[in-house]
Formats: sequence, structure tokens, C-alpha cells
Amino acid sequence: MKFILRKYFTITLSVFSLTQIIYSISISGGWKSFLYSCLILTILVYIGKPVANLIMLPINILTLNLFSWIINILIFYIWTLLETNVRISSFQSSGFLVGPLRISAFGLANWQVIIVGGILLTFLTQFFNWIMK
Repeated sequence: MKFILRKYFTITLSVFSLTQIIYSISISGGWKSFLYSCLILTILVYIGKPVANLIMLPINILTLNLFSWIINILIFYIWTLLETNVRISSFQSSGFLVGPLRISAFGLANWQVIIVGGILLTFLTQFFNWIMK
């Protein structure tokens, strides 16, 4: 039971951090809706992902496990389809300046935000798993 709660807390913390980093990913409906969405994502990540990895095992072996990134993005996309409170919109940046480095304005379409969100969610989940140990 402690293992499941730790995984749920890790996913919840990762999703909260993701919604703070990328403002075009939002969860409407308050805290109950947020916690319910995280529960659905936890089920997808810790039950659906191993099944998908098992089905895609030959492709994962051929691509030296690079296909697992695609599976993570697909899990994130399926989560946005299953949970109606999760909203993905296009991302617009006005550009910024970091010391001598200037980043010009850019925009991301919805599908690009899903790809970036899936990858960033994977990194955040791994980071918080590492901190919890």
C-alpha cells in the first residue's frame, strides 16, 4: 500500500509541477478533479505502460529502448483523451533574455505541447522518484 501511495504522490507532484511549468496544460475543476486526474494517470502509467512495453518489446529491442519515449507520449495523450478536465492549448512565448543569450518568440501547436508535456512529465516523474528514494 505504501508503494502505491508513493507512486501516486510522485505522479501528483509531477503533474502539479508540469502545470506550473507549461501554462498551456491546465486541469480545471479544483483539487478533487486534479487528484482524480492524477489517479487516472497513475493507473495508466503503472498498469498501462508495462502492458504497452510488453506488446512493443520487439520494437523496443530494435530501437534500443528509444520507442519507450513514444509510449510515454502516447500515455500522456491517452490521459488527455480520457480525462475531460485536462486542457491542452497552444503555447506562445514572447521570447526572453538570459544573460547574453536571447531566445526569440516562438509558438507550439497542441500536438507539440503534448509531445513536450509527455517528455517533461517523464523527466519530472523520474526526478521525484529519485528524490523519494
